[in-house]
Amino acid sequence: MTPRPVSVSQLSSVFAQLNAKHKDASWAAFTFCPPDEQATEQTSVNLQYSMEGGKIGFDWILLAPRNIADKEKIIAFMKDKHYLVLEREGNGVKYLRVEDGDLVQLGTQIAEFYHLQADSEMGMLMDGFEWKP
Repeated sequence: MTPRPVSVSQLSSVFAQLNAKHKDASWAAFTFCPPDEQATEQTSVNLQYSMEGGKIGFDWILLAPRNIADKEKIIAFMKDKHYLVLEREGNGVKYLRVEDGDLVQLGTQIAEFYHLQADSEMGMLMDGFEWKP
């Protein structure tokens, strides 16, 4: 799969279309490198929205080196914003999940945490739904 380019400002559109499909195991994953860092596998950040148990959520997948390294910072950031952070595991992969509150705003805030702007580009992979920009 080749990632499709999307901007941070398009998170709400992707989220709405994924949520409207309401199909379990469907997801949209976003990858980017902070603009002030050289793009490598070590600096790449990944975030995801997925349907799980009939509910959409924000996922911080603990697979990429950067996501693992920044786990505690992201937990503190999300808790500081009053999100309930759940630790889960599926298919042998551990991840953090948030299902309450404004999940689009959370994704945007995390992108901003890594110095992305509304027009900053991310790569998107998805499964289980078709996104129409």
